[in-house]
Parts: sequence; C-alpha cells; structure tokens
Amino acid sequence: MPIDKAYLPEGVRARIWRRRDRRRFEAGPKQHAELVVLVGLEGTIQYYIDGTIARIEPRTALFAQPGRSHFLVSETRHADLIVVVVSQSLRLSGDIHSVSTDASGTTEDGIAKISRSDFEELIRLSHRLVGLEDQAVIEIGISWWLCEVQRMVRETETRLSSSLHPKVGDALELIHETPSMAISQIADAVGLSHTRLTQLFRRDLGCSPSAVRLDRRLALVEELRDARPEASLLELSLDAGFGDYSSFYRAYQKRYGHKPRHK
Repeated sequence: MPIDKAYLPEGVRARIWRRRDRRRFEAGPKQHAELVVLVGLEGTIQYYIDGTIARIEPRTALFAQPGRSHFLVSETRHADLIVVVVSQSLRLSGDIHSVSTDASGTTEDGIAKISRSDFEELIRLSHRLVGLEDQAVIEIGISWWLCEVQRMVRETETRLSSSLHPKVGDALELIHETPSMAISQIADAVGLSHTRLTQLFRRDLGCSPSAVRLDRRLALVEELRDARPEASLLELSLDAGFGDYSSFYRAYQKRYGHKPRHK
C-alpha cells in the first residue's frame, strides 16, 4: 500500500496535542508516513483503520502504523483525545529503544485499554508535553511517552477493535472522501442495495450510513473553516454537502449543543 506524503513539517519529528485545543478534522492525508497514536480522554469515538472499526473511549490507546488508512468515523458530543504523531526518523534514530517498528511488536495496528493507574500517569505526562514549546524537548519527551504507552499496552489483554464487512469499509472511504454523495450512490458504487448497506452499517457500526455522512459533513465544515476563515458559514456548509444552511444549523446545534459561530 503506498504511503502518502509526510504529515509533519520538514525538520519536525514528533508532535502532541489535545484534540479539544486543536479541533480540526483533517481529510488527508489519511495514509501518511508517520505513526499515529490516539489516547481517549472523554466520550466515545468510532475510528476506521484498514478494514476494522475501533471504539476509542477513556483509557484506550490506538496505534495506526505508517501507510494505514485511518480516519474518524463518528464521535459523541464531548469526545476528546490526546493525539501523537511520530516520524519514522525519530523511531529509527535510536532515541526510542523499546518501540517495535514492525508488525510483530506491540505497536501493531489496533486498540487496547490500559489500567486506571497507568492512564493517570500517561495523562500527567501528556499534559506536560502539550504545554512545551521547545521542539527538541518535545521530541525527547514523546520518545519517553511512546515507550511508556507501549509498556502499558503490553501489560493489557483487552483488545477493542472488530472487523468490518469489506463493503462497509469501502462505503466509509467514499463517505469520508466525498460526503456530498447520496447514500444510494454510495450503495451503487460498492455494489449493494441501499437497504443492505444500511443493514451492514447498523450491524458493524451501530448507526446508519446517513448518520456517518452527517458527522463527516459537520467535520468537513470545521476543516474548511480552518482553511478558509474568510468564507461564510453558508458557503462552507454548502461546500461540505449540506443542502441548505438550516439543515446545517440544526445538525450543528444538535451535535455540539450550541449555535454555529463563525471564527
């Protein structure tokens, strides 16, 4: 599987942030050259990763290896994460001695729940790193952070991901890439009827394709707003696939609990 361009800027080998402080839904690249680690803090997120769906809750850690297709599918209103992105150059430099870089190691794709005491330790370390500004110190800290989360995952046997029907995975990719598509068009594209696709979504994800598409459209509005801060919410909502501003307004208020506001 081809790996897209690096996510991190040139010269930066690692970054860490809390999602609520950088609430951006990024469409791409969804396959890139770095390791991504997500640690759930609040709420619930359904996350797609190469044909499986992972349920990220508090005290869970998810690893997405370089080149893997992965993206957020849906989330509860107050969901929050620690996000860590680590380049191969840092992982192979010798600075991270115990982190495996192949599929046989504990950092293979997947998600596991860690103990409460380990979680509290990890969050304290994460918050300290998020507040740092010196990139060299951040990279040293993330090296240690990654070793620690690997140890925590190694010590648990709880795995929290499940396989998807291949057609559901294909449909999720289409929704993620083209949220303006009608569900009937997506069903046709993956070779299923609308009814059958809905049945499979409810079985594998617990929700309808329309619900996933709505989440993706809301996410895309946020992404476009970051990219085009001068654009109106009407323009952004239409570009994200909403038929009119009122449907966007209702969906946004229901999802986030407040009216949409222009940044």
